[in-house]
Amino acid sequence: MKVHFLLKGYVLGTFMDHEFDMELPEGTILRKALKKAGKERRVNFDRILDEHEVIRESIMLSGERLDWPSGLERELKDGDSVYMLSPLAGG
Repeated sequence: MKVHFLLKGYVLGTFMDHEFDMELPEGTILRKALKKAGKERRVNFDRILDEHEVIRESIMLSGERLDWPSGLERELKDGDSVYMLSPLAGG
């Protein structure tokens, strides 16, 4: 199955802009998908989620905001999209 991922914003002291599709086995849960994506894309999703509460609280799975941390146990489906956005602020 194919799942679309988007990570954008100022994260871990740098601006990140990652957008990619990933082929995953049927039945993959979000937590495992993020582990695999992190290894392949060299992005520390565990650290991002540990250190950025705003991202944890705004993870979207196909337009639905996920509860933290139970949302990481959601099973992904073909065509899903995972958005992790860090709002930008400034003056």
